[in-house]
Amino acid sequence: MTIPARARTLFFAIALYATCSAALAEPSLRAIDDAITAMEYGRALELIDSQLAATPDDVSLLFRRARVQSYVGDLDAALNTLNQLRERYPHDVDYALARAQVFARQGRDRVALAELHDAVVLAPDYEAVWQLQYTLLSRQQNEGAHVELEKLSREAAVRFPHASWWRSAEIVSDVRWTVLVGAGYEDLNNGFPSWSQQFIEVSREQNSIGRYRLGVARDERFDKSDQSVLLGGDLSFASGWTTGLDVTFAGNPNFSPDLSVSGYVGRSLKDGWSASLRYRQREYESTTVGSATSTVEKYAGNFRFAYALGISRLQGSSSFMNHGLTINWYYNERSSIGITLNSGKEAESIGPGQVLETDVQGVSVSGRRQLTDRFGLQWWLGLHDQGNFYRRQYLGMAVSIRL
Repeated sequence: MTIPARARTLFFAIALYATCSAALAEPSLRAIDDAITAMEYGRALELIDSQLAATPDDVSLLFRRARVQSYVGDLDAALNTLNQLRERYPHDVDYALARAQVFARQGRDRVALAELHDAVVLAPDYEAVWQLQYTLLSRQQNEGAHVELEKLSREAAVRFPHASWWRSAEIVSDVRWTVLVGAGYEDLNNGFPSWSQQFIEVSREQNSIGRYRLGVARDERFDKSDQSVLLGGDLSFASGWTTGLDVTFAGNPNFSPDLSVSGYVGRSLKDGWSASLRYRQREYESTTVGSATSTVEKYAGNFRFAYALGISRLQGSSSFMNHGLTINWYYNERSSIGITLNSGKEAESIGPGQVLETDVQGVSVSGRRQLTDRFGLQWWLGLHDQGNFYRRQYLGMAVSIRL
């Protein structure tokens, strides 16, 4: 078959245009990169904008523009460009890392860390992501960040054994043991005898990733006492997920549940948010209580805000709800103070063999103070109205000792 002369001319024209376009594009990108390397950012932006006029959706040009905008301090413009790229290509780790870098320069470390959590999921062995996480956690001034930094350093030592950036963190032994000893006292009105509690808990933490605990407690209420044993554990993952399980049981209890099982799962989200869901079931001799609690948290600077919604059901009755609002202030690296308000309905043992649904409301204040590297102090106090039955005024204190 013979191709007409006009068709051959058109074909060769298209091929020549495509070849020339590709040949021109590569030198143009090289010129842009050369300008960026020479820190001639004004010239780089001119070249980028000139190319974008012809190809406005070119992602390589958009990414270069965001980088240059960040270099010259136009962080809002850089973030706007990166937001577009992140939305269009949610699985590209480079865009996630670049956004985190801009957030970090804006001083929005919590938001940057949330973005980096996503980046770790996208590319678990991308060293630059881990290195930026380390830098941001190093400049935080709260206990949670200190624990996260230790955990990250240990994981980085396994993933990047020949790197040195993670070695400046203080590395303690692989396994840490902590003993927590405490006591509490509660005064009741309406002629009810006071309550008291004493407890001791031993925990074992490995690589700041897994924590396991064993505790024993003695509670005295209504002139009767119960002894209980606690077994529990928590796991944290680099992706931002946490999970845990607690089991408490008592032998021949007067007012405590024979068995209490509580499990939870939580996730760190973007912009300093996190969420968790916990389910707890208590088995008394005469009844069963099931409770589900969802909690939403927001970290802003040195503050934490949390709201909890609980839904419970006493065997043989309909469901009921309670609410809790907590504000914590981390006033230095490893110390905090907080206040909690709660109201709604709950099922509680109000006497030997009596588990009832009652209206409740209360307020509590608690704090934590790390005295030395080994010794810490915890305290709490508050008021709690148990419907029309009684009001409890309580306080307590515990000392933690790292072995």
